[in-house]
Amino acid sequence: MKTVQLLLTYFFLFHTYSFCQTHFTVPKNVWRISVKPIVNTGSYIGPGGIKGIPNMRFSLENYGKRYFDHGYVMDGYYGSDNDLYDLDTLGYNSNYTIGQYIRYYNILYDDTIPDFSMDFFGEDSIYVSGSFDQTIDKTSWGIDFKIEYGLSDRVTFEMNFPYNTYLSLKRTSKWTTNEIDGLDSFVIYHQGAMAAMDSALAKNYDINLQIIRNRFYSWEGENSVLWALGGDSFTNGIYGAEYNPFSSNDTSAVTMNDMLNYYYPRSRTTSGLGDVQLGLKILLFGRPAWSETGYYSFYAGFSILLPSADRLHKYQYRSGIAASQSNFTTLPLGDGIIRYNISIFGELFRTILRRQININWLVRAGIHGQTRVNTPISFVNYNTLNPDSIAMTIGVDHTIKKGNELFAMAQGKLELIPDWVSVSGGISMYIKGRDDFFSNDPSWDKWMSYRKDEYDTRRTVIRQFAEVAIHNVNPLKRIGPIPFELRGGASIPLLTRNTFSNFSAWIQLVVYAQAW
Repeated sequence: MKTVQLLLTYFFLFHTYSFCQTHFTVPKNVWRISVKPIVNTGSYIGPGGIKGIPNMRFSLENYGKRYFDHGYVMDGYYGSDNDLYDLDTLGYNSNYTIGQYIRYYNILYDDTIPDFSMDFFGEDSIYVSGSFDQTIDKTSWGIDFKIEYGLSDRVTFEMNFPYNTYLSLKRTSKWTTNEIDGLDSFVIYHQGAMAAMDSALAKNYDINLQIIRNRFYSWEGENSVLWALGGDSFTNGIYGAEYNPFSSNDTSAVTMNDMLNYYYPRSRTTSGLGDVQLGLKILLFGRPAWSETGYYSFYAGFSILLPSADRLHKYQYRSGIAASQSNFTTLPLGDGIIRYNISIFGELFRTILRRQININWLVRAGIHGQTRVNTPISFVNYNTLNPDSIAMTIGVDHTIKKGNELFAMAQGKLELIPDWVSVSGGISMYIKGRDDFFSNDPSWDKWMSYRKDEYDTRRTVIRQFAEVAIHNVNPLKRIGPIPFELRGGASIPLLTRNTFSNFSAWIQLVVYAQAW
């Protein structure tokens, strides 16, 4: 008889609680399990509301010296044999310079071959550089699983684990390069000179002129200028094994589109488990809204976010010749950083005209410690295109102190049809502090953390959301033996800075069960 009374007591305890809305906690021995398919889509928004990341600069150290080496001076003259300046003064043999022999040939055969005496680059250093703007779009859909259990009427345990069934990141880059003064004229001049030599050799063949022609206008030539005749280097190709991360051949070229496709693939997709969160919610004073007694409740919460998601893979050295690897090709689902959360939250609730009205609020602080993580390798802000060199400068991993977070939310709920249908709406705000980086390269640390008007790791998001819920929990009215709620909602961004401005939509199934 006592067993029957005990079961009946639990039955009426469970079924007289009002579950018309999903409250912060559940009664003792009650399980609440929710499955929430959710879709997100949006674009990255930078400082000042700018879409994407602008002005990502790149350059090639010493590549400008291949046009004009302003640092090589002998006896007051620029004397490099490896640039495109003063080509006519290069020695040919003991009797002639290059220019002198061409002039001798012109006199001998009454020809007009350009004698290389014309220079096109001034006496200023030449910088081969440029920048690109990048827009980033992200789309995802997945399922958020949440399990809650009432350890007592005052304490609820919760576990959240999201699963991404599909995550896509698409990048679009638009790049420009700084024009090299005199390069277009140089190309026209030497294309004409090469054609004039070919014509002269067909009419009046001369072995010495042939040697000069091959020296400048063949890839095997000691002073070959073919690498420069394509015009803009980043468009038509960067030549030289020391500049090309994909080849050890000096005659193979790499373009800026090649580099962008390698370091920043246009499209990446992935799926998998996200970061798991465990926590406790504790009633400090007041009465829970599900008790249908009192008018308010005040809670504290403690939780930990565990880095269970796939993170950025470590760069693997390739002895200077890069191969496709996961540091660039895979799409991380998490950042590999633990977050500790402390929150306070509460409810205000009344029943008016048999309809329950709730106002919920929450404030949560997220704290991060220093963590060692893998380094994202990029040629941006470096004077080389070689990933091995960049990784050696920064380190294949580094320490990050992620900025602490503050999240606040206020929400109002109203029953439209008592015990059956409710609507809710609210607003949330998320603020994160700036990240600090500690690597082998202090300049990279600053560049990763903050770039004025271009990029910042400090984030701000303000969102508005609304939801409609159907409740099937009243024991006298519900359909079927299992109490559940079915919810549908959407969230839109009002203000976004330095993160993705996502539109979100979801459907949520919430099921209740009781442990006897």
